[in-house]
Amino acid sequence: MIEQDALDFSQFFQCDPILLDENVPFFYNEAVYDFINEADERFSVRLQPSNQDLKIEVFTGEERMAYLDFTGDFSLEILSSQRDFSKLRIKNTTGSAIVHFRPKFKLYIDMYFPDK
Repeated sequence: MIEQDALDFSQFFQCDPILLDENVPFFYNEAVYDFINEADERFSVRLQPSNQDLKIEVFTGEERMAYLDFTGDFSLEILSSQRDFSKLRIKNTTGSAIVHFRPKFKLYIDMYFPDK
């Protein structure tokens, strides 16, 4: 479940979102956060809290170096939200991913393989 609100994400990404519909509350809306970090990596983060949908795209120049698509039952946890260091944990029943946005993009993935 996505429990953070618009202010939490604006502070984390250090930018205001572009909303699909200005008249719809944040939880039911689609928000896009576009920003560039200190390493000149460009991010586009799409978030739809009510649909449990999160998409993260990372670009260097014109080349897309990462595309992450999380849909369904997952939780978000802001691990660090400092001006020069920010990271987010995305977790579901099969694993978790930690995404570093600042100062440079990094991705750590832990997968769980249940016994049969």
